[in-house]
Amino acid sequence: MESYGGFLSVWAVTHDQRFKAAMVGAGPIDWSSSDGGEIPFFLILYLGYDPMTWFKMSPLKYIKNAKTPILIQQGMADKQVSLCQSLELKYALKSLKVPYKAIFYPKQTHSIDSPKQAYAAMNDQVDWVKKYIEPY
Repeated sequence: MESYGGFLSVWAVTHDQRFKAAMVGAGPIDWSSSDGGEIPFFLILYLGYDPMTWFKMSPLKYIKNAKTPILIQQGMADKQVSLCQSLELKYALKSLKVPYKAIFYPKQTHSIDSPKQAYAAMNDQVDWVKKYIEPY
């Protein structure tokens, strides 16, 4: 659910309604606005320099299809995937009235390295599952 797994989570819920809940950790959701770490190099290498193609390959393009509740988690000091990606997702879900919860972890990077904050992140995930997925 982190990074590319986060991307895949949002891609899945914008293309299929079978999911009861999703979790996204530091997921790039709009390749065309990405400015973090190695992502621009990755895009140019595999998709060429074409921001319109980048956007077509982005979950944000399909966000109007989202109905699944989404938990968003990201470290506030992430240099690999910009925090703006999670904020874009948060505001898109909010405008569409899709249930979401966004949690940003101070001083954490692309991975939640602090044991205390990692524990909190895991508890947030368990709470999310209990809230939306039966038999909890």
